Amino acid sequence: MSKSHRVPLLLVCVSLARPLPDFEGMDVRTQAVSVSGTLDPVPDVTGVLVDLVLQGDPTLKPVALGDPQLQADPPLSMYGFGVASGAWGGVLADLVTVPFANAMLVPLPQTVDPVDAASSADTLSDAYRLVAPQLDVVRSHPDGSRVIALGSVERSSPFSASVPLFVGLMTRALLPGSELLLIDERKWVRERAEQLGFEAAPARRSTGARAPLVVDCSASQRGLGLALAAVADDGVCSFAGTLHGSVPIPASLMFGRNVTLRIARSHVREVIPQVLGLLAAREVELGGVITQRGSFGDAVAALDAHFRGRELKTVLSLT
Repeated sequence: MSKSHRVPLLLVCVSLARPLPDFEGMDVRTQAVSVSGTLDPVPDVTGVLVDLVLQGDPTLKPVALGDPQLQADPPLSMYGFGVASGAWGGVLADLVTVPFANAMLVPLPQTVDPVDAASSADTLSDAYRLVAPQLDVVRSHPDGSRVIALGSVERSSPFSASVPLFVGLMTRALLPGSELLLIDERKWVRERAEQLGFEAAPARRSTGARAPLVVDCSASQRGLGLALAAVADDGVCSFAGTLHGSVPIPASLMFGRNVTLRIARSHVREVIPQVLGLLAAREVELGGVITQRGSFGDAVAALDAHFRGRELKTVLSLT
């Protein structure tokens, strides 16, 4: 792969190969890798329910190494984020070693396509946790079932456009009949949102819209300010994350409106079973978001198209 490609290989669907008892890990054969973002390539090391999964069974491993019951070192251990997250390596390979497999790997339902399941290891499950805990707030709010997903506030962004669109799909599945407004400065992202049946608006033009749940996927300081200003009284802003050391917040506005800001990272392993259940029931369809499918043999060309073009989500597989 050319050094110019800075690719985080975040999501992987794998098939068991052979156990490594002394490491409490396994070697796994990769079936599909989901790509979204622009961070350095580093390992994608997570595990599976080894005692419950037979060799050769398809499984899913999350991007994060650990969960509330598994104390990983360092605490933010995950694949694809460099030394600060444990330097676990990357997974653009046909055979990957997975430590802590007894705690991490998740059996893949037979009715779920590995290409769809790959996103469940990170961004799709992240979208689920950004929406699901707030369902009661939205359902009981006097302003009605309305959700705003805030994507990029710039015309160009290094972050994947798939996340706010996944938030839309999760909102549709978990809150049937609700309204979703996607705010994004990228015209091509708004066009895809409209094709998926969502309302869309640019970030530079204030719509004045407010909602009981606003999901901030912008990863920017300005984006968080816009998101908090759009939260209705007694509502919640669910924050996908940021790479900034600190961000300002409109504290007095939040106090006056009784706004809750939820900042947390996702325990992906805990919610993967629920996400796979939605995929198996076909309550979430990813065809409109996975815009490029390719093989490992075509990886360089596919990744070049992903980062230079307007691909929302790229999934590479061995077959």
